[in-house]
Amino acid sequence: MDNASTNADDIRAVRDRLRSELRVLDRLGQNLAANALSHAIDLLNDGRGAIGSNASITGETSP
Repeated sequence: MDNASTNADDIRAVRDRLRSELRVLDRLGQNLAANALSHAIDLLNDGRGAIGSNASITGETSP
C-alpha cells in the first residue's frame, strides 16, 4: 500500500469516528458542537469522495 492510500484510509477512519461522535452530540442536543463537528466532516469529505450530505450524516431531512 502506498503512502497516498494509507493517508486516504486514515482520513476515512477519522471521518467515520467523527460521524459516530456527531450522532452522540445530536442525541444529546449539543447543536453548536454538532454543527462544528459537521463542518469538520465536510472538510474531510472535500475532494475525497464524499459519502453524503450533512442531512445523511446527521439523519436530518432537507427542507
